[in-house]
Amino acid sequence: MTIRRTGGNGAKVSLMIYMLLFWTSGLALLFIGLWMLLDPKRNYILQLVDFSEDDPLLTFAAYIAIVAGIVSLFVGFIGCCGAVQRIRCLIVGFMLCLVVLFLADVSIGTLALVFRNKFANGQITVYMKNLTLNRYNRDAWVKPLIDTIQFYVSYDVLVYDF
Repeated sequence: MTIRRTGGNGAKVSLMIYMLLFWTSGLALLFIGLWMLLDPKRNYILQLVDFSEDDPLLTFAAYIAIVAGIVSLFVGFIGCCGAVQRIRCLIVGFMLCLVVLFLADVSIGTLALVFRNKFANGQITVYMKNLTLNRYNRDAWVKPLIDTIQFYVSYDVLVYDF
């Protein structure tokens, strides 16, 4: 009489369900990063933050989100292969990548929270005034930025509200 080993199916199924959620979060990160960089309604905010600061950390947050999304999809595939084939090396690698991706997600959230309040207390009026009065005809990249802001935002409220 042979004994069949059937243990571990519950762990395999739960890991596959987790992988489905992990892939969904990876797709969401990829979508949010691409949306921040490619949507003209959001992209001018990234350019404005780049102008006002020497460090373009908000743009880096969008790139980190894209990279973290792609890596999440790849790592999820590795985890599924490790769970189905029961390969310990793949599962350990999957767990290490989860820790790295968690740290990347925390950095994305931290950067988003830091820059969320960056233009509070009327600072955006000072930045916009400096852009329009001092740099509009001098710097080539400022003109499309101001034109985009004028198209999507009530520009006179931002500049002339002093």
